[in-house]
Amino acid sequence: MASTAPAAPTATAGIANSGIGIELTDAPGQADIVENPAPGTSITRHVRVHNKTGAAQSVSVYAGPASIVNETFSVEPAGETNALTSWTTIDKPTVRLDNWQFEDVAVVITVPPDAPSATLYGAIWAAIGGSRSGVRMDVTVGGDNGPAADFVITGIVPERRSEESVAVLATVANTGGRPIDIAGTLRLSDGPGAMFVNAVPAQPTRLAAGTTGTVLFVVPDSALLPDGPWTAKVRLKNGYFTHEFREAITFPDKPSGGGDNPTSSLGSLGSTGSFGGN
Repeated sequence: MASTAPAAPTATAGIANSGIGIELTDAPGQADIVENPAPGTSITRHVRVHNKTGAAQSVSVYAGPASIVNETFSVEPAGETNALTSWTTIDKPTVRLDNWQFEDVAVVITVPPDAPSATLYGAIWAAIGGSRSGVRMDVTVGGDNGPAADFVITGIVPERRSEESVAVLATVANTGGRPIDIAGTLRLSDGPGAMFVNAVPAQPTRLAAGTTGTVLFVVPDSALLPDGPWTAKVRLKNGYFTHEFREAITFPDKPSGGGDNPTSSLGSLGSTGSFGGN
């Protein structure tokens, strides 16, 4: 049940100030959920969601993934997952709050018995529409199951697969002792006329322990895509680790009769989002 906050509350802890605030309540002096669970154990923490928007709101509360990329804590859009988010349950995924009300929400992290040793990152988000605030999660799994399998991206190759589409192949090496499932996205930017192609999903790829393979990105509606040059950015993850690879590429010449007009999937370059607001 929602509780009424004081008439003049202090600012709440959170990743962004969107009018919706969120803070960790059961770890005094600690702004983030920082835990070191063993495999097969669970942890319960509580966050408090505040509404300071000036109107009643239905607030979504959920766990989202994050990673450390180039020494920066990087969050991912709503709908993305990693191993930590799959272990996390929220007892109240939606809370209805009048203005100046708050409600406490339980967060339970249940680590599977076979979880490997790894440090995982995420956030507990309170969101309305496209705005959200969050509490960071930093969870290091111990135990004797051995480390999670990591991987490296060693290169990317552009190709025209037919007269209808272009593709990018990323070469990936599994450097660990476990099989891994790879997912991710390709983005093309800095193309002719400042065009870009945004967030092409990788085709699902599984790599056995210690092997090297390729991850395929087929660009949709790309029969008329210009050769380039483009800046290609590949971002791949296996649930435990996230890696990026960026390189300038040019696609092979189009088959005879191909045109130079971009398709509807292209546009002018836009700005990127930042942690906490999108």
